[in-house]
Amino acid sequence: MVSGLLGFWQERGADNAVEKLLSIVQIQVTARRDGKTAEVPVEEVVPGDIVELSAGSGVPGDCLILESRDLFVDEASLTGETYPVEKNPGVTAADTPLAQRGNVLYLEHMSSAARLLPSSRGPESARNSDRSHHA
Repeated sequence: MVSGLLGFWQERGADNAVEKLLSIVQIQVTARRDGKTAEVPVEEVVPGDIVELSAGSGVPGDCLILESRDLFVDEASLTGETYPVEKNPGVTAADTPLAQRGNVLYLEHMSSAARLLPSSRGPESARNSDRSHHA
């Protein structure tokens, strides 16, 4: 019983420490909104913002690629592909399967340099997005 209480107390302390660290760390992206470029918290990125990524940046949500140069992303979690896939701006047919859309980046991808138009955030966004076929 003492061991169980001690384990609970240590677990609670670790959870509190993680919460404090997460409240200090804030991931930001460079976004252009209303013609002005600024660093904004990733949670505040909304459809219509233009997001600029650099090498190693995380993608803040499902996004349409507006501009890119040598953009390769790891899609292993989406397609199981072991090698990075090249992505480019352009038009894709609306009925193209998500894994074959070469003009879209999805939440949690890591990228190289690109300019993106976020369409939405969260797990439902990839299924609900039909904007990926517009240039």
